[in-house]
Amino acid sequence: MSVPVTISHRNGNIIFYFEQLSSSTMLDSFSCFVTEYNDYLYDDALRSQNDHIALTWLLRERTTGDIAAIIAGKIRNRSIQP
Repeated sequence: MSVPVTISHRNGNIIFYFEQLSSSTMLDSFSCFVTEYNDYLYDDALRSQNDHIALTWLLRERTTGDIAAIIAGKIRNRSIQP
């Protein structure tokens, strides 16, 4: 259920885009000074998504693909498939 969402500058250039976490997602560009965020992304996010507990989205910089932020949210209706 990935929907392309982009963040654009006023001149129309796409600066960032969202990507839903998957088993093939490259995570090597993410490092945060808050260790709990790193631990969640590397150790728990995919399991939580596969268990239909939470979805995790990555905000990526368009030109480098670097992860600028992670967003995780609880799935309210457990019948929703990611």
